[in-house]
Amino acid sequence: MPALNADTPPGIPLVDGLIGQPYLVGSIELGGTLGDRLVELGLTHDAPVQIMRRAPLGGPFQLRVRDFVLTLRAEHVGAIRVIALNATS
Repeated sequence: MPALNADTPPGIPLVDGLIGQPYLVGSIELGGTLGDRLVELGLTHDAPVQIMRRAPLGGPFQLRVRDFVLTLRAEHVGAIRVIALNATS
């Protein structure tokens, strides 16, 4: 695991998350049209997110964001940093 410094956002990349584990969005490191569109869809700081499915061999991820399901490429999911929530709460 790389050393953290003051410039490293908290949490982990969502691409490294576990299926079914609830998370809160910490930050989105995507700019441009795609980053804007994800914010419009509700993928904002502290939004609840959960990995529903993950395609094999680096394929897309199916995410539950708030009350809807969103499918994103693995490269885009890697730009979303999340903080894990306790699954029992």
